[in-house]
Amino acid sequence: MNDLSILDIVSHDVQYIDAIKAMAHDVSINRAVNNEFYKLWMTEKLNKRQLEIFAVNYFHRIAPTVSRLARTFVSTEDVVSRSHLIRNISDELGHGDANAAHMAILRRWLESLLQKCGGRNFEDVLGDTPVLAVTERLTAESLKLCSGPAPLANGAILAQEWHAYAQLVNLYEGFRNYMNYYELEEFHNSSEYFYIHIGWAEKEHKEQSVVTAARSCHSKEDFDLLKQGFFQFLALLADFWEGLHIELKLHS
Repeated sequence: MNDLSILDIVSHDVQYIDAIKAMAHDVSINRAVNNEFYKLWMTEKLNKRQLEIFAVNYFHRIAPTVSRLARTFVSTEDVVSRSHLIRNISDELGHGDANAAHMAILRRWLESLLQKCGGRNFEDVLGDTPVLAVTERLTAESLKLCSGPAPLANGAILAQEWHAYAQLVNLYEGFRNYMNYYELEEFHNSSEYFYIHIGWAEKEHKEQSVVTAARSCHSKEDFDLLKQGFFQFLALLADFWEGLHIELKLHS
């Protein structure tokens, strides 16, 4: 954590910072990250239908990101925390450039992957590929968490951001299995979604989420709510990846 972030944490938050950082670092051993989907994705190429199921459900899994941040902003009255949340939202929305919004970049990646591996447009795939129940549950329940009290909401955002970095590293490693479908420069151009996040965005968002989490805790009751939001969101993410893996195996 850099000096600016340390200064963002006022004295009464210090008692919780070590516990919050420990929780965040333990995401790497949680089943939200250590799961069968990532193992499959990184070791095998999916077939055409499996890629379509993945593309649609991952797109819907990511789509509410800004809404979760916005609801947390509303739930959070602390000005410093709000400034961090706004920076995160601005990153996600391309700083006002719709073409640079992260959802637009994600869509371009999925479009290229589906075209290369199956010759289909993403829009057509969206129209005939079901959204899984675990995906819908993740969206609905995570939005509820982020609409709750500030510690609950910021606990969910802590889980979102610390899971996201591992998620993107793993997805990029698996995407490399499809390099032979692309010219070399074309492959790296199509990897923009990963390079933006792994290179800088998610590193900042992880750090910001620790600050907002710490600043939302003023009592043991607040910290308990923070842990509730954190672990409930991780459980939703783990269930999503497990459900997606089960569905993909049905189409192997």
